Amino acid sequence: MTEAIPNSHILILSDSASKLIPNLTKLLEASGVKNVVFHTVLHFDDADIIFMDHTFAEKDVGQYEKALQYVEKLCILVSLADFNEVNRILNKTRGHHLFGLSSPNSLSDIKDFIIYCLEGKKWSTETFSSAADTVTSLSLNSSQGLNDKIEEMIKGHDLSKCFKGFEHFLTQILNESLTNAFYNAPVDSNGNHIYREKSRSEVVLMIPGKDVEVSIRSNAKKFIVTVRDFYGSITEDDIFEYMPQGVVRDKKGGSGIGMHIIFKYAHKCIINVEKGIKTEFIIVIENDKQFRIYDLKEKSFHLFLNQP
Repeated sequence: MTEAIPNSHILILSDSASKLIPNLTKLLEASGVKNVVFHTVLHFDDADIIFMDHTFAEKDVGQYEKALQYVEKLCILVSLADFNEVNRILNKTRGHHLFGLSSPNSLSDIKDFIIYCLEGKKWSTETFSSAADTVTSLSLNSSQGLNDKIEEMIKGHDLSKCFKGFEHFLTQILNESLTNAFYNAPVDSNGNHIYREKSRSEVVLMIPGKDVEVSIRSNAKKFIVTVRDFYGSITEDDIFEYMPQGVVRDKKGGSGIGMHIIFKYAHKCIINVEKGIKTEFIIVIENDKQFRIYDLKEKSFHLFLNQP
């Protein structure tokens, strides 16, 4: 049962995207939500959420160009399974939400997203892991021995129903997420990065009370990786410059492709940022015995940014 949702207005741009309205309306009504109105014409300021097909998001004229100014409530709909093309679209639009539409589950995901947003919530680990069979977690104050700790966490999960090589993908996601939390997230009281330029082979320590929290939750259908740092220092530029492009940067301490790798291996990448307080990466990986099927599943991206 959903919480009370006020009268809400959702703008759907493009004819192809508007075809989703009847099915979304049925799904919302089945969930007890009946006061959501879909529009194909509405002022952007009056829309609670804006859905736009990626082909229209790339038009540099008229209402489509203006819609890109509302990135926090803009959802880009992508029917492509090609990872490089999805990244290009995300980099160009900088929309805070992107939905892949390559599976029957996509509409259900969009319905759930609408409900959460209109209830004033953000997607959290618990959104996807309430039925987790296995949970392994650690609170880390040192970057020493990260690979051993990652291996220990993964061993607690059943990988027998995953494709060969899945463990490598999971290890890469954890390694890049934790490296980011230890070396890129920590800042001093003036917002200056403390460890960003250090070699990743140099051990760094977290400030007491700001340990990095990491967990893996799994069941037969999916794995959910969560990594939290308690600085909230990541910026939109960090996300939209590094994650989609995956370009090797000429800078001390790293190449800047960590977030790109995380998104490459994930099916849903969710970043919750409480500015100056906490950053939470949630990586949802749909399980499958065959890599071919795993690789074709849709990509989704979500940024929930809370300013102080």
